[in-house]
Amino acid sequence: MQGRKTWWSAVAVGAFALLGRGARAEPPDAVAATLEAIDGVLKAEKAARVEAPATAATHMGGALCAAGEPGAVNRDFLCEHSTLIGHWVLSQLRADGGQRVSAELEARRFSSPEDAQAAKVTALERYGGKTASISESALSWCYLDVIWTGEVIFSLWYGCGISLPHVKALGRVRAELLKIGEPYADTRIIGMASNHNGWSGLVESGGRAAPSLPDAQRFRHFVRVVGVGADDVLWLRERPQTTSAGAKIDKLPPDATCVPLVFLPPAASGAAPWAIVKFNGREGWVRRSFIAAQPPTECAEALR
Repeated sequence: MQGRKTWWSAVAVGAFALLGRGARAEPPDAVAATLEAIDGVLKAEKAARVEAPATAATHMGGALCAAGEPGAVNRDFLCEHSTLIGHWVLSQLRADGGQRVSAELEARRFSSPEDAQAAKVTALERYGGKTASISESALSWCYLDVIWTGEVIFSLWYGCGISLPHVKALGRVRAELLKIGEPYADTRIIGMASNHNGWSGLVESGGRAAPSLPDAQRFRHFVRVVGVGADDVLWLRERPQTTSAGAKIDKLPPDATCVPLVFLPPAASGAAPWAIVKFNGREGWVRRSFIAAQPPTECAEALR
């Protein structure tokens, strides 16, 4: 199989210039304007936005690109070609019951327009069908919103214990982020969201959970079956065969081509020898050693 960078055709260019301590940089105007609006929301609630500690966060609900919690490995497509602009704690947010809670806000910038586009394509492929679980590429075990605008992505963490309707200031902060979300291509998709049960899906303009996307709108990466005998098949399974065999849900013929690729688990994942594809309208796992990348130019007819 080809390496991951070849699969995604991501183009890495010069890194975003870093200033100040840690990985902070001077925010672009659009970011500064959004932060100003958020500060206005917080001030009205006697809350505040303060810079997060420069030390790497490893706890749940910490930095978007830190390791150490379920789903972190699946955020590779957001982190590998982006640079930190700023990371802040939103402190003293008042809940309906009177207690004060906190959330975390982060902004990152992709290295190039090509990297930003590649990440959005990946998001549509991974989350454009059914809602994804932690094993199937979910972003987090707790509440996490990721909103994109051009080459900048914002992430908003508010933990497993916060009910957004009961922390009104946080709902208004999220509303400010939704305002600047830019739909990708011919979709209404402006980002992704995870809930407290470890499920992730796409978010439309306005913050609504997106319905499943048509295949023609969703997929840009395809595979063909390789290395399977003419009298054999490649089994599509309900889960990767790690500790036990996943149930067989369909079979791909040895000459199957233009199979839409949903998810290639990162190398650090226990499911790395496997991949999720879509076949006959169903998504399932296949052995990665029996598929190879196929140019999308060969597969235009398959999506009609």
